[in-house]
Amino acid sequence: MADLSATWERELLEQFSCLTAATDEEPHLNTADITSESSDNTTGLLHLSDEVLLVILRNLDPVSLLRLGSTCSLLFRVCSCNFLWTTHFQDSFGVSLTYTHARCPVTAKTAFRLVFMWRSLFRNIHCNRAFQEKLFVEIPLAPHKYWIQWLVLEESVPLPSVRLPCSDVEKLWGITADLFQDKLHEKTEDCDNLKFEWRELYHLALKHHGSVSLVFQHVLRQHQNSGEICIPFYETRCETCLLIKCYCSSLLGVSSHVLTTCFFSSGIQTVGNYFSMCKSLVAWILGRDWGRLKRRKVYEDTLEGVYLLLRREMQETLIEHERFWQVAKVQMTRVCTLEETAANYVNWKMIESLPYYKLYLVSGNSVYLDHVQGFLRRKRLIWDWIYLEENGWARQLLPESLYTLLEFDTKISQESLHGDCVTAQLSRLMWLYLNSGQELFLQALKGMVLQCAQACLSHLNTLQA
Repeated sequence: MADLSATWERELLEQFSCLTAATDEEPHLNTADITSESSDNTTGLLHLSDEVLLVILRNLDPVSLLRLGSTCSLLFRVCSCNFLWTTHFQDSFGVSLTYTHARCPVTAKTAFRLVFMWRSLFRNIHCNRAFQEKLFVEIPLAPHKYWIQWLVLEESVPLPSVRLPCSDVEKLWGITADLFQDKLHEKTEDCDNLKFEWRELYHLALKHHGSVSLVFQHVLRQHQNSGEICIPFYETRCETCLLIKCYCSSLLGVSSHVLTTCFFSSGIQTVGNYFSMCKSLVAWILGRDWGRLKRRKVYEDTLEGVYLLLRREMQETLIEHERFWQVAKVQMTRVCTLEETAANYVNWKMIESLPYYKLYLVSGNSVYLDHVQGFLRRKRLIWDWIYLEENGWARQLLPESLYTLLEFDTKISQESLHGDCVTAQLSRLMWLYLNSGQELFLQALKGMVLQCAQACLSHLNTLQA
């Protein structure tokens, strides 16, 4: 378990270091906003050239790229660029697209969409009944030509051998008869069909086209206008996820994301095994008289810690109950330690979104516990400062949104950190100070609060005059 802890600790630290690095430059921007008047000459994302945008956007994953492209027409155009989606196609499917219109007339974005839907369907064929019926209904004859063309992209297909006419083999994949001369003797006057194994068809297509990339491009060229056929089956695969989500929220409090991840990566058997152990954990917690620790949040955080440590293991094999309990008891001890550190439920809910919270769960390293304590201490320091007698005038003048943000029990959400409004700027300064402890950010925060209060006072004086 030590190795797993170390691995997850490294991964979470890498994510947090990226976030920290991204915010290292932000203080200069924020403090500049505080000390100087705003200007209309600021440069935003939409002012950048297409070339600069491409350099920035190539760091986004496909989902983020799609979301950004849905915000406006300019970003939609840039986010649909072949350069970006060709890279994602290579990274996701291990196949490079040679982009000439003659070879692959569909855009890289459309190609990614089609292959992504197909791969998602094929990977989860064992739990998609509607899709199974489409593929198995005609056996020993071939499935519909649309599906059979996609199937040849896969080297290993869980279907029996198929019988096809020679003309169909050439029409579907361009494979000429000279590549399967040894099979022609199987033809009879009554039947023109030849028997092929799926692996055999895959290698014939590969031999004819010369590379996997060219096979993909041939199939995409055939399907450029028929992607909608995939959509109903792709949506059907999500029905089980909706059932899981309802079951989670109503009974066990298990994250639906956790179970859908298990479902798509390892199948329904892993989900059933996980549910079984979750029920056992509920019974174990509820069956003991632990006072304030006998609550839902103890169970949920314990389960999250177990999942963080066992996620990769669960994708490869079914977890034994003994292994689950070994990890669950360690995780519950850490959750109880975090609860004691928080001192009360309000503080506990406030620290649960901190990166150090999860880092402590997966590693048990007391350094992260110290960071959590430091966060709470600094939050209290801000609250004490605003309630000083000398700052009473500022409390009376501050807008409700800013005053609430300064109160001790206010939780800063990730969404509130974005934007140019005063609340977002103050949220960023608080977040930087609470997570770093640097005095620079505290002084900038105090200056901004007093400046806002002074601006409100000046506005009131103007109205009275």
